Amino acid sequence: MAIQVLQVEPSEIIKFSGPFTEVVSADLKLTNPSEDQVAFKVKTTAPRRYAVRPNSGVLNAGETVTVAVMRQPFEFDPAERVRHKFMIQTVKLEPGMTLENVWTKADPSTFMDTRLKVQFDDHPPSNRVSLNVSLLYCLNIMPRCEMKFCLLLLEIQIIYRYKNQLSTVQIHFMNSRVHLIITFVKVLR
Repeated sequence: MAIQVLQVEPSEIIKFSGPFTEVVSADLKLTNPSEDQVAFKVKTTAPRRYAVRPNSGVLNAGETVTVAVMRQPFEFDPAERVRHKFMIQTVKLEPGMTLENVWTKADPSTFMDTRLKVQFDDHPPSNRVSLNVSLLYCLNIMPRCEMKFCLLLLEIQIIYRYKNQLSTVQIHFMNSRVHLIITFVKVLR
């Protein structure tokens, strides 16, 4: 296997952000910094779950293409381990080769590839928007004491919603913050 000539972004992990009940898209950017024409094709370990456009093509010297990878709707389970992968396979086009025959005519030892793992992020930006709306609601209609209580409840929701994404230092800080909030709630009673 030869060294990859194309620059691939992202280079290791392709991320999809929820909600996953609808088609979710992520982009791959392929750039050809070489002086040669390079053919590419995108493969996946789960072809029924993803649509890739364009899934193959030719890049001229200095050319860039954006490949759209669309994940079909599904029921997201955070406990399920994601094993899906993508491979961008490339080969330099020799004289007389076309996209249709390059994969059969070229020497397989000249094929280059980049492998990407798939990662699902079940915390889409829309969650943050709804929390901000709730926060504005609290600020506008609640008396001062109830407002603080409401804000503390929102903070607890945020802490527990995003706890899987926090480092151990952040978790320790958030746990101490939760204890402080619980103490405050006891005082309010």
